[in-house]
Amino acid sequence: VSGGGYLIESLRAGFDSVPGGQREAAVAVGLSKGDVYLHVVLPQAFRIVYPPVIGQLIQMILGSSVLSVIGLTELTGQAEHINDDTFISMPTFLITLVAYLILTNVLSLAAAIGGRVLFKPPIHFRQTTGQKYPWSRLIRVGR
Repeated sequence: VSGGGYLIESLRAGFDSVPGGQREAAVAVGLSKGDVYLHVVLPQAFRIVYPPVIGQLIQMILGSSVLSVIGLTELTGQAEHINDDTFISMPTFLITLVAYLILTNVLSLAAAIGGRVLFKPPIHFRQTTGQKYPWSRLIRVGR
């Protein structure tokens, strides 16, 4: 429930961050209300909301270890069951630790690659300006 609240608040903040003038301009051009949100508001809000949503997803995965306390079986719960049966604590929980590290790092890497693919500037920008990214002229490395 708490994670859902953070997620909804992130989405609300993303939609509110899109300037109202862009909505008004889209309506003035003749777009319907659905098209305004689909083609104008949603792409801009998604760029802003993407990092916090991925961070919240990773936090929810890591927070799932708390669920083993109330009886739900997940990675930590399974490690506790194996520990109760075999009394081999250290290797069991080290394997669980590695499983969480692999799970969260793979998710972070996939999110980073997905962000680069989803938010790559359009080809016409690169062809007309010769820049790889719109912000590359703003970054001066070594100067």
